[in-house]
Amino acid sequence: MKEYIQIKKVTLIPYSINKNDIKLFFYKNKNENFISLFTNEVTLIDNSPIFSMARLMVNKFYQILSDEVLNKFNSTNLIEEKYLNLPKNELVFPDIWDDNIMIYWLNKISDNIIQYDDIENEKIYFIEIPYIKNLDSFNNLLSKHNFSFLYSNESKINEIKLNSENEYIQKLLPKFFSHIKETKELIKNNKREKYIFLLCKKRGKGELGYFHFSSLFNGLYRTNKEEFIIMLASKELPNEKLLSESKCLIIPGSDLSVHNKLDFLRETEKFLKELIEDMLLKGKYPNLKILGICFGLEIIVSAFKGEIIKQPWSSEACYDIEKIFINKDFFNLDFVKKSKIEKTNFLYINEAHSESISKLPKFPKLNIFGYSNSCKYEVLVDENEKIFLIQGHPEYSPGLYLCKDIDYFMERKKIEYNEENKIKFVNIYLNEEKRKNANFIIWRKLCWSFMKEH
Repeated sequence: MKEYIQIKKVTLIPYSINKNDIKLFFYKNKNENFISLFTNEVTLIDNSPIFSMARLMVNKFYQILSDEVLNKFNSTNLIEEKYLNLPKNELVFPDIWDDNIMIYWLNKISDNIIQYDDIENEKIYFIEIPYIKNLDSFNNLLSKHNFSFLYSNESKINEIKLNSENEYIQKLLPKFFSHIKETKELIKNNKREKYIFLLCKKRGKGELGYFHFSSLFNGLYRTNKEEFIIMLASKELPNEKLLSESKCLIIPGSDLSVHNKLDFLRETEKFLKELIEDMLLKGKYPNLKILGICFGLEIIVSAFKGEIIKQPWSSEACYDIEKIFINKDFFNLDFVKKSKIEKTNFLYINEAHSESISKLPKFPKLNIFGYSNSCKYEVLVDENEKIFLIQGHPEYSPGLYLCKDIDYFMERKKIEYNEENKIKFVNIYLNEEKRKNANFIIWRKLCWSFMKEH
């Protein structure tokens, strides 16, 4: 099992297949002698590498490289003027979440199936785009912009000269062709390890903002030899075959309540109850684990008749950074040891919940390994280490919280919401002591180790 590494840089390499010949896709800025990669830094506000890359594609190319534009060009040799326009000002979070092209790129990259994981602190994504039949003509239509595109196949890859900052990728370019072929073979033969993400919400997986779970979790946790299967509980629940083939079932947060009178929530509770009883009492699905985050914790406890109560939203701890006091025995758990985190008496985590546990169920036996001043049951693990439940959100950085609801946090500090104050508030917010101490990397290491350690 690889150790969890925080991704600080992300690169996208589009590719096309023309008559079984793979061509990698690059761009070149005018007046520059070197060829450029689609590369971006991953900030605290981006949170996920996929958010970072989608942001770059929106601001640098917008929809020029979308499948719709490329397919239309191939059939007409033209690009409509509206597709050639780029944003006048850089789009940033949270406003960028309202942009449909941002959602396009989030979907395109998160549904992407090939990535390269062997560069420390960096992730490379390969997305397949339609082959551009007449690249010269395509570039001529882009003449008003400061860039042009180019392809290279395996036989000419040594002619691609990147800048000195990307010298290490320059050396890897010849390897990427075989990497793409090998990964496609893995996919074809269904050889990747499976992880199920069961979303308990009414909307689809490709929605706006921080609820774009496919981008969030694929970006944070998936490796190239893994398949993340995103399912909506309102439409479908995992079947026995999928459960038997999977390593972990992850139930993330939701904007719903376990008390909502929705048929699919009752069906999901029934499914989880039967599944956990099969796992713990009958020894079924021996390779499967369950990770519940926020709502995931709540619905599992609710499924076994534990009590979930409303949490007063007046409490800042329910929607901010919370200090979690950690039981020393937590560090004796196998997956915690393998995460290689240091022992501590407390950790900070992002919280965003309107409900919490008031009473644990009798079964399964859930041991309490973490609590806070606002919540008695913050971290729970069953005695077999098959179930790991967290009330907080390890997947969110403080920066993502900020851009999700900056108006709420400014109002709480009694600061007028306007563009000038927004810029100042970002620095104030991220430099507050409790946010600087937020241990989101440690929580991600714990989730990574639990999900992947067997």
